[in-house]
Amino acid sequence: MTFDVIDYIAECFAEGGLPARITGKFVVLRNGEHRVAVFAPRELAVYHANIVERFLAGRGIAGRYNPRGDAFRPATDAWHIEGGGLWDWDRAGGLVEIYGRSRSYGSVGLDLLAADLRETGAFDGATVVARR
Repeated sequence: MTFDVIDYIAECFAEGGLPARITGKFVVLRNGEHRVAVFAPRELAVYHANIVERFLAGRGIAGRYNPRGDAFRPATDAWHIEGGGLWDWDRAGGLVEIYGRSRSYGSVGLDLLAADLRETGAFDGATVVARR
């Protein structure tokens, strides 16, 4: 299975540069044997659904929000949303913590995700840990 990391961090802070600490939400999606972790700063994602919509729209995939507006479902069965959580990146300390769960999509295996993120060198090679 392939694994990719996508983040919307740079586009959120493009003008002012990256702050020393960034927090936000993430979701993990799967398309067959392709798994993707998508991270967004809290400034871009009130709900995990906002991340899902943005990611899918970037691939030309439509979908729709539920009546409360806190869950976005793709109009195709090709993409499955595994779950989501929260993250905190202390850039000065070189540490990323992933934790929690999405109310709309549920949780993911945080230990496995942390290992995958470390292996890819995401977050400029910061140490990635699962917070309990």
